[in-house]
Amino acid sequence: MKFSHFLALVLSFFALFGALVGPIGSFRAGADSTVNNGTEIQISGTASDLEISACIQTISSTFSIVPSEHLAALKTLVLDFNPAANRGLGGQSLIRIRCTGMPENELRSVFIHEIGHIVDTGLLDGHSETGESSFLDGLRSVFQDDPSLDFYTFNFSDSSSLTNIAKPQDFVSGYAQSDVFEDFSESYTYYILHGAKFRFLSRFHPVLRAKYAFLKDRVFDGREYGAERVEMTRVNARPFDVTKL
Repeated sequence: MKFSHFLALVLSFFALFGALVGPIGSFRAGADSTVNNGTEIQISGTASDLEISACIQTISSTFSIVPSEHLAALKTLVLDFNPAANRGLGGQSLIRIRCTGMPENELRSVFIHEIGHIVDTGLLDGHSETGESSFLDGLRSVFQDDPSLDFYTFNFSDSSSLTNIAKPQDFVSGYAQSDVFEDFSESYTYYILHGAKFRFLSRFHPVLRAKYAFLKDRVFDGREYGAERVEMTRVNARPFDVTKL
């Protein structure tokens, strides 16, 4: 899930001060409080050392497949042990992820999805001197030289408005049709976790083929995933949410 402007403000507050405003377990910042490349870990809610360790271990299992430069852009990781919390929220350099009530495979997928938001809104960034585009990230302008614009405009005329020619088959999931940010992150997740299926579907749908090529060439520096054989499938069928596959 992408931050709205309001959520971005609220979650930035809790990311910075969550340990002060809610109950926490015995986990404390220190030598063990980094998950990768200097990322700061913060805890929201009540959790034991064992529960915290298990969540970190599950998240860390993605590090061998997510490019290191993408992980390096993550500066703050909030582990949320509130069962009612959103599964994940991410943007710019912060991820907040729920560590309870999700199977390990889903937790891994949600983390990768949120890294997709970090890449989109943090790594692939533009410059104000090039001028504003018709796309907004909350109240934050997306500038004309932002590389993500080339991805956004495959199907959207602004952040949440589909073009007249956009079709459900242009997306990897139903959720990807929500807005440009979810389209990017769902596609990012599908590229890593279901690369062979993505390539198979792109043979039948030109927009998916263009999205795959963008990710391959401009996000993953030519790296591809998934060498498994793809069984015959309905080429027009899509899941609603790739993190639940």
